Amino acid sequence: MGNVDSFTIDPRKTTFCSVMALFMLIFLLVGLNSNSWYIMENSDRDGDPNQGLYVDETVSFQFGLSNIEISYEAEGIAYGIIDYESSESIEFNGNECNSSNEDTQFENLDGCESVAFAGTMNQISLLVSVICLFVILGFGIAGKYVRKSQVYRHEQKILKVAWILATFLPFIGTVCYGFIVAKSEFVDVKDLDQNGFGIMWWGMLIFSFVFILLRYNQQLYSIISSPKTLE
Repeated sequence: MGNVDSFTIDPRKTTFCSVMALFMLIFLLVGLNSNSWYIMENSDRDGDPNQGLYVDETVSFQFGLSNIEISYEAEGIAYGIIDYESSESIEFNGNECNSSNEDTQFENLDGCESVAFAGTMNQISLLVSVICLFVILGFGIAGKYVRKSQVYRHEQKILKVAWILATFLPFIGTVCYGFIVAKSEFVDVKDLDQNGFGIMWWGMLIFSFVFILLRYNQQLYSIISSPKTLE
C-alpha cells in the first residue's frame, strides 16, 4: 500500500483533486476553442480630420490553435460617414496562411507556418490532457461501481499516468508554443501597434503551473527539502 497515491486514499484529497480536475478540464476546453493565444493589430489613418476627410482603419489578427480570426474596422468621413466592420476566419490548413496576401490588409500573415505548427503541437497536448482528465473523472464517478473489474485492478497505475499527463502536458505545450512563436520571424514585425501573446496564453501558462503545484505539492516539497536534509 506504500506505493498507492495518497490522493486516492484520503476522501477529502480525492474530492479536492476531482474538483481541481473538473476546473482544469473546463479551462482546457475553453483554451482549445479560444482565439486569444496570440494577437496582432495594426491601425492606419488616411487623410486629415482637420480637413474633414479621413478614414481610420484597424486590422487585428487573433490566433487560435487551428485558425486565425481577422477583424477589420473602418470609421471616418469620406463623402459621408464611414462606419464599417467585418470579420473572417481562416484555417491553418495548407496555404491558408498566405491565401490573402494579395490584399494589403493581410500582408502580415506571410510566413505564419511557425504559428500553425506551434498551434497544432499545443492542440495535441491539450487534447491528450482532456482525455486524461475524462479518465480521472470517470474513475472518480464510476470507480466504486466497478471494483471487481479487471480495469479497476489497474486503477492506480492508470490514474498515476493520467495525472502526470494531465498536469504537465498543458504547461509544456504552452511553453513550447510561446518559444516557437517568439523565435519565429513571423512575429518580428515593426509596424504593428500591438503584437504579443494573448490572454489565453498567459492564462494557460499560469493556470497550468498552479495546477502542477496543487497536485504535486507534497512531491515538490520533498524534492526541494531533500538537499537541506542531506546537509
